[in-house]
Amino acid sequence: MMNPQIVTRMPLHTHHEPKERRLFDVIDGRFQPLQEIGCGAVCLVHLAKDKSTGHMVALKRLRWDMLENKNSRYTLQTENQALLLMQDAGHPGIPRIISASLGSDPYVAEQFMDGLPFALNNVRDRRTAIMLSISVCGVLATLHKAGIVYRDLKPSNIVLKHDFKSISLTDFGYAILPGMEDFAMRVDIPVGTPMFMAPEQTYPKQRVDHRADIYALGVVLYVFLSGWYPYTFKEGENERENCFQAHRSQEAVPLHMRNPTIPKRLSYVVASALAKEPEKRFQDAEEMADALSDCLAPIDSFR
Repeated sequence: MMNPQIVTRMPLHTHHEPKERRLFDVIDGRFQPLQEIGCGAVCLVHLAKDKSTGHMVALKRLRWDMLENKNSRYTLQTENQALLLMQDAGHPGIPRIISASLGSDPYVAEQFMDGLPFALNNVRDRRTAIMLSISVCGVLATLHKAGIVYRDLKPSNIVLKHDFKSISLTDFGYAILPGMEDFAMRVDIPVGTPMFMAPEQTYPKQRVDHRADIYALGVVLYVFLSGWYPYTFKEGENERENCFQAHRSQEAVPLHMRNPTIPKRLSYVVASALAKEPEKRFQDAEEMADALSDCLAPIDSFR
């Protein structure tokens, strides 16, 4: 059963590129890949040097076995378009687009967001978890005001900056963008990472809005405050569907009951974010940030 301390930075996918595809060749005469820093089900991410500026970038390319997959190509196109839309926002938690090519071997080169894994061993106290969640709210609010739903909020997509006070988001391939077909309408499976998906997000071809991101942040915060995943479900066969059913039907044990040292006000904030119906959650990220800010007051004042 999945319920104890959750692994917040999942291991890299096991994948090997064929020898004929030399990933360390210079890309477009400009980007020199130096080191693989991520591998997902669709893309490889390399730390690369931009030879025109000398700066480091994150270079995202489709895996060779995904080059002919139209849906995989669409996620890279979505990443490019999302970062283009946010270019003028200038938010420090959203990477800048550097260059992109969506041809036969597509890539997106974006600002390398240096930092640490957003993991339990790096977020060791309650106050830090709250402050970083407020920082996440700030990034989400900026995205939502631009009409973008992030739709894949999870610890492995959050980069903890070295000041331990703020974060950056990466991987916009599943985002919902204004004026662009929703990826969920192109495929026959729910879109997102199962353990962090809102109940309404767990159905195929289901349209969701920004409040799905609020729910995902509630799951993340629950884990980082308690060390426990909010629901239990059977792993192995049918694990994905079991997880979906947990989101739809289970109620999380309130945080202050899981850990009596957690103030009830903070427990209620997380419970609100985890509400099954979007209408019962915080209605925007700024509202959640305000509620979390209230929880930074001395604990004795709101026990």
